Amino acid sequence: MVIYSLTSFKMTAGTVETERGAVGREQRGAEKRLYGGTCMNKWVNVTDNFSESQRYYKNTYLEICEVLDEVVEVSLFSSEEDPYEIYFSFGIMYGIVYAKKEEAYEKREQMKADLEQEYRKHKEPSDEFIDSFAEKYEVCLPNDVLFDEDAWMEAFMNI
Repeated sequence: MVIYSLTSFKMTAGTVETERGAVGREQRGAEKRLYGGTCMNKWVNVTDNFSESQRYYKNTYLEICEVLDEVVEVSLFSSEEDPYEIYFSFGIMYGIVYAKKEEAYEKREQMKADLEQEYRKHKEPSDEFIDSFAEKYEVCLPNDVLFDEDAWMEAFMNI
């Protein structure tokens, strides 16, 4: 497993389309429709905005997804075969942290607290925060975060 420093992957928000990121954007949009606008200053659980079939991604299942001010997202994907995946996005920073089943929920809460603190301080992740967060949580950028070849091929074959 390769761990990358996220500072080398800075991009303008919204320029990278990913399966997990698309989940977050759909949830944030649904959240806005559900509550008639932005729910400021609190984490909102938007998991139920997805049908049961939408919550499955490859060999994982979306257990919970929470968003903060439509800017920060933290999602937990469970798996029967592989480690759990904690997907996060915050401005130009995004990635996946792998965790054992018994540690996943606690680690997700720690990540949420760190991301929220940085968001409240600076509204965008600083270079120092990105580097320290990536090192602390061993952030990964699997190939399918940037481009999911399997999903692309499936969509291409269904045209």
